[in-house]
Amino acid sequence: MIKTNHLIDIVYMNGIPDALRGPFWQMFTGSVYYLITHHNEYSDLILHFEHQTSLATMEIEKDIHRSLPEHPYYQTNAGRDSLRRVLRAYSWRNSSVGYCQSMNIISATLLLFMGEEEAFWMMVVLCEDLLPDYFNSDMIGSMTDQRVFEDLLVLEFPDMSKHLNKVGLSIALISFPWFLCMFLGYLPMECCLRVLDGLFASGKQGFILFKVALSLFKLYQPTIMALKDSSEIMFLLKSLNVSNNNTTTSSSFSSSSSSGNNSNGGSGGNLSYYSGGNNYAGNVRNGVAGNLSSGVPAPPVISPDVLMSSVYTDWNGTLSSDYILDRRNHHRAQIIKEMEESFHKDQEIKLMKKRNEEKELAKKLASVPLPTSNAIPNPTASSNTAATTNKEANSNCKLHLKLNTDERPIEKKYREGKMKRTLKRESKVLETARKETIARSELRVR
Repeated sequence: MIKTNHLIDIVYMNGIPDALRGPFWQMFTGSVYYLITHHNEYSDLILHFEHQTSLATMEIEKDIHRSLPEHPYYQTNAGRDSLRRVLRAYSWRNSSVGYCQSMNIISATLLLFMGEEEAFWMMVVLCEDLLPDYFNSDMIGSMTDQRVFEDLLVLEFPDMSKHLNKVGLSIALISFPWFLCMFLGYLPMECCLRVLDGLFASGKQGFILFKVALSLFKLYQPTIMALKDSSEIMFLLKSLNVSNNNTTTSSSFSSSSSSGNNSNGGSGGNLSYYSGGNNYAGNVRNGVAGNLSSGVPAPPVISPDVLMSSVYTDWNGTLSSDYILDRRNHHRAQIIKEMEESFHKDQEIKLMKKRNEEKELAKKLASVPLPTSNAIPNPTASSNTAATTNKEANSNCKLHLKLNTDERPIEKKYREGKMKRTLKRESKVLETARKETIARSELRVR
């Protein structure tokens, strides 16, 4: 397939029919070529690591039941097992990423339109090509994009940005989960699928996520500016009023899912739960309206078509790929520098803590007398007495060795050598005395 601007225009403005979403997503991202050239890798991973566990697999087990739990397919063991295999296989393939929360929601959505192996390779492309470093343990990619988005918000909506700072609301608290989940769970499903259509069609390292977020802030700007409490703004932006008046999903997905599109254990259900006419959007609207302060304008009800039209037309002039890449490079370098400074600061704190411990150890050492070689036991003493004395000497020397284990290398080496020499000398003296005592006892017996 050759992607043209005209094709991308159609995808942005109309979306992809459900019956074609799976194949089109794979061709747009190139994951279909991974599928062809690495045909047995997924099954080999499943077989090889089937009975092995890791920290990632334990986290996956916790999140399996939280993955689109309202959908009929994931209320069955077949659906949950299919999702589990995809997530486990990817965690073993890319151990540097392993598993990150939100990967379960993304994989569960992909499995509604394609089989397990296809969804696995889609996750590979998404995590390693489209959104690199988004799901790593340090999450540098996602943190970088949060700062880029803050720059964009200041650039496009300076008054709203000042208002959010005034009420003490960090933008990252809202945008971070949006970007990490690709808006899945924060917008009704039909709207999320339209976002995924645009993301996979345009690629460009997730630039569409910035456009969607800016469009949402633009459409909700009057309500946001009227709110004076940060908690109300948070609730508003986490319960977005996007109406699903586009019924394409409910009508077409039912036929596509039953036509064998999911050959590897795909969904047997449909997305009608999320489509227009359901209670989801209505409950969200009622919840938001009932929790806003009096006199605040009601938030708008936005259709997916309106949202995607704003995404496609409002930011083409100002939101260039060169600008985003430049801001990404700038903030990425800044974040890495901050991480290095934080690491060095932690090291200094640990060093200071260790020096304080050394001082405490020095005080304890000064209060414990060193064993002396002058105190030679009485040769006439019994062998038990000699053994007891030897034991006490060993214990005393070991105490000194223990107290000096955390000292500086030179001091530690010197003291350890001194203690060892003392212990060896004392042991030799005590052993000689013990042998003499035993010999005398044998002579008396004779």
